[in-house]
Amino acid sequence: MNRKSSSDFPKGDPVRAVLKALERVQATSHNGMYRVFEDWLELTEAVLESLPAHVVSAARERCLAEDTPATQALLQRLRAVYPRPDQWDRFAEAIAITLDAADGFWRREPPASTYSGYDILGGVYMATSYKPGSGQFFTPWAVANMMGQIIMADRGIEEDVIDRLNAAGRAVLADPDDPCNAILTATTLSGLLLDNEQFSDADRFAWLTEKMLPYVLHRYEPVRVLDPCCGSGVMFLAGAFNTPAWIVQSGLVQFYGMDIDQTCVRMARCNVMIYGLNGSYVQSALALSDADLQAAPQPYADAYRAAQEAARNGQQEVVDALADAVRQQQTLFDLDAFRATAPTSRNGTGKARSLPAAEPALAAMLFEL
Repeated sequence: MNRKSSSDFPKGDPVRAVLKALERVQATSHNGMYRVFEDWLELTEAVLESLPAHVVSAARERCLAEDTPATQALLQRLRAVYPRPDQWDRFAEAIAITLDAADGFWRREPPASTYSGYDILGGVYMATSYKPGSGQFFTPWAVANMMGQIIMADRGIEEDVIDRLNAAGRAVLADPDDPCNAILTATTLSGLLLDNEQFSDADRFAWLTEKMLPYVLHRYEPVRVLDPCCGSGVMFLAGAFNTPAWIVQSGLVQFYGMDIDQTCVRMARCNVMIYGLNGSYVQSALALSDADLQAAPQPYADAYRAAQEAARNGQQEVVDALADAVRQQQTLFDLDAFRATAPTSRNGTGKARSLPAAEPALAAMLFEL
């Protein structure tokens, strides 16, 4: 893999802009580009993890929250390596560029980067040649987006979610001991009043998603998607890009991932946080439990067990070889399918339907009495 510089990318590409900012840090710190990228990525992860606490504190106390001990230790370490204020300005600039590049994701706009689509972190990683000779090339956005369309939309993700919501709603309504039984019954009955020309489809859709969903989520079984060799997490982004926003943002679909390379794990975590997915489920394959490995499909489970044993014995070359082998099998998997003893057929045609911001048919499909 030949290292690319910012000048190799077209003007306006966010990968170019991030690289340019990191190159300026490299020029003033005398660190290699791979070191600068890794330090910046670790800082980005800490920033993203801290954002919710800072937002809450700013709203309530009009000041930022205190950093966690781990974040404070990270900042102290990085300040010793990058003591100049302009270096931190460039790190902040690179983070801001990455966040800005995600702006059009939920509006389904074409990505700003022609190089890596919405996976800006993966694009920068490949361009910096983080590990010379590693041969890590992540799935191009155009291919990932096509796979996301096939796996999520063409398999009828919205119909699957609606079926599960129906099942959850019926379970609540059928259980008089459920704490949400009475309020869901009342909410469902009052929602019938919306079947009137005075109310728009958007009104009915908002009623269902804002008033009714909270009372069934404790009985809802999420759709789980697993990428057992997630790399930078580009397939998570492609899967979410091809799923209605309200489904992903409500946590009705959850994305799980693993990878041997800790830097890849960190990129995937950052990506799912940037785009509002569930980043806590992205793990290092070397730290997986037996239960996690049992949920993973073959050949990944056996490869990761062997990698864990090699890591315990200090055989890093074996770990690297196994990492190269499993990347040849990289794809996106449905975790439920691997937990079941046999594949189960979906109800209905399984063909995807386009779900606009307000769909009239949704009111008739959810929470059938």
